[in-house]
Amino acid sequence: MLILHGSEDEVIPVAHGRGLHASAPGSTYLELPGRHNDFPRDRAAYDAALVAFLRAAGLLPAARS
Repeated sequence: MLILHGSEDEVIPVAHGRGLHASAPGSTYLELPGRHNDFPRDRAAYDAALVAFLRAAGLLPAARS
């Protein structure tokens, strides 16, 4: 399970995302800068984290060198 949360979310407190991660063993938590309606602000960091998660889960092939 991948949990993504904006560090400045004004609708859903970031503590809720952290709590969900703590209650879900084996989950991956990614907190990036952003509020509720402008997440993710750093699209490159978001994309890289998503690809890394999918590769680790075996859902995408390993990166080619």
